[in-house]
Amino acid sequence: MTSAFADTVTMICTYHDKDAYAGKYQTRYLKYSNPLIGPKQIYMRRGVEWEKWCSPTDPEYYKPCERNITDRGAVGTFYLEAEMNVDDPKEGLSKGDEVVSVLKYTLDFEFITRRLVRYWETTSGKRLKYKGNTEVWACELHNSPNEKKK
Repeated sequence: MTSAFADTVTMICTYHDKDAYAGKYQTRYLKYSNPLIGPKQIYMRRGVEWEKWCSPTDPEYYKPCERNITDRGAVGTFYLEAEMNVDDPKEGLSKGDEVVSVLKYTLDFEFITRRLVRYWETTSGKRLKYKGNTEVWACELHNSPNEKKK
């Protein structure tokens, strides 16, 4: 029996920071697939389903996400609505003003890594200087019975 995929890699990534995600451990399941026919895809597990990662038509985003999928890797940028939680006279922003939380993910299915760079910008696209952080997630390769062993 031939597989419909020329290359499939699944990784499980975890992250913990007592000051992020309400101090709770986070786990993400991500899959890279390079089918024999058709474009490369990245999938993220939500519950029991695999969903395409970065669907530009997803209505939950401030503006469409952007992605670039390469051989065994991807970069995706997601834009989420947010509000200022403090006044910032230097940036001309007040508490409650609408801003955009920008999440830039780098996924590497060859070296099994997931990195998130988060920053904020105004709705006009000006990056806020003081806000931002980086998360480097711990990832491991996951082999399922349907995946080609390397």
